[in-house]
Amino acid sequence: MSRIHNDKVAYGKSQALIDIFNPPIVAQRAPNVNDKGPIGQLWDDTSTNSVYMLTSYAAGVPVWSRLDNAGVTGITWVSTAANPVAAAINSGYILTAPGAININLPAIAPIGSEIYIETTQLWNGAAGETITITAAAGDTIVYGAATTGAGGTATWQQNAPGVYLTVHLICVVADSMWHIQPNNYIPALV
Repeated sequence: MSRIHNDKVAYGKSQALIDIFNPPIVAQRAPNVNDKGPIGQLWDDTSTNSVYMLTSYAAGVPVWSRLDNAGVTGITWVSTAANPVAAAINSGYILTAPGAININLPAIAPIGSEIYIETTQLWNGAAGETITITAAAGDTIVYGAATTGAGGTATWQQNAPGVYLTVHLICVVADSMWHIQPNNYIPALV
């Protein structure tokens, strides 16, 4: 069981007393209802590499919230020559095949989900050399001020030979809207 630490203070020039927050609690387990502390207290569970924060007390019982996106540990990268690619959230795809490549976005995606796309082939400006990302039915894709229609597409066509393409998408409205982060080429949105 953790215990409540008394807040510490330091002396400063602009204020006579400055609060110093408690250090994180480091343990080989997750916090439970017996572990108390000040609101905002961090807990590092080293057995699962998870971080928790004490966010409130409900009827005197501490509420610890997991801060690591419910177990998502980062981006899972896949090298693929598949076409089309059925993209999954929090995944990165290294596309190894040349030509027209189609990528389908998932219909279910929480806010903050990410998808990365990288090419390994230098685009040579050949006819039909494109990458097309298609939103799920009812979803949209946004780049700058432009937005696709529901279930629309974003297409990159190589016009300058000898470059690689990098695309980073972030879900900004759960299950319905993806933003393309600025990259080295501007897509055509439909």
